[in-house]
Amino acid sequence: MPTFEAVRSSVMTGLLSDRLQLIHEWYRGMVDPRGARFLYLYDPETDRRVAAGSAIREIATVWDVEVLGDFLDRDELAPVAERALAGCEALVAERGVADAFAVAAQSEDGGADSYRGHAQRALAFLLAAQRTAPECAPRERGGFGYSLENRTQRLDVTGHAASGFIKCVENGIVRPEKPLGPAAGVEPWRASP
Repeated sequence: MPTFEAVRSSVMTGLLSDRLQLIHEWYRGMVDPRGARFLYLYDPETDRRVAAGSAIREIATVWDVEVLGDFLDRDELAPVAERALAGCEALVAERGVADAFAVAAQSEDGGADSYRGHAQRALAFLLAAQRTAPECAPRERGGFGYSLENRTQRLDVTGHAASGFIKCVENGIVRPEKPLGPAAGVEPWRASP
């Protein structure tokens, strides 16, 4: 298996790099007007923004923003993250299927190929579900809706997706099994006929 740094350097000019940069820009748009914390919720259909939310989710968001910033070598959001953490305790979070692949690959139990396939399918879904279309509201672009039908965006939903992208890169999963989205004739954010 190639080293993380080798995979990272080869991927940072490709699709996942573009999408991770887009997520970072989305987080920049999710800073409250005073720059004191992250907005918890954004509804692009009504342009409604909600600052109050769960302290645990805010801590997890700071974690996600810091990991993403470190991965992209960007620190513009560090001051907001520091202000958001004022008075909060630490939280440790674990992310899923890409880590399961890494564990299976190390244990050589034969399950790695199955986990890789699951991770590639999840990656295809996330790439297609990310709001990237030109008709997106500016604040919406780069984020992920609460569900495929509900475009309302929460910090933790986009944070999970960003973490999933990073974990895929860390584990050498750099492209989906097969594409989804408009080019493939599948748009998961639209209701099925």
